[in-house]
Amino acid sequence: MAGRLTNPRFWARVRLALVVISVVLLVYGVLAGLQRLGWAIGGTAGRLAVHHGSVMVVMFFGALIALERAAALQKPWTYIPPILLALAGLLALVDAPMPLIK
Repeated sequence: MAGRLTNPRFWARVRLALVVISVVLLVYGVLAGLQRLGWAIGGTAGRLAVHHGSVMVVMFFGALIALERAAALQKPWTYIPPILLALAGLLALVDAPMPLIK
C-alpha cells in the first residue's frame, strides 16, 4: 500500500478521475440551473433543480479547488477532501437523502 501512495501514476489517475467527476457535476449543475430558470429539461436534472446551489458551489467548485490544492501540496492525505466532495456530488446525482441541505 505504501508503494502505491508514492507512485505518481496512481495520483495522476486519481486526479483524472476527480476531474471527470467534477465535469459530470458541472454538467448536471448547469442543467439543474437551466431547469430552475424554466427550461424544459428532462432526465435527472429535474430532480437536481432543488440542489443546484449545493451541487455547483460545494461539490463542483469545492472539489476542484481542493484538488488543485492537493496537487500542489503533493501529500496523500490532502486528497481526502476532494474525494469526499466528489463522492457527495455523486450521491446527489443518484438522489441519495441529503438531510443537511434540505
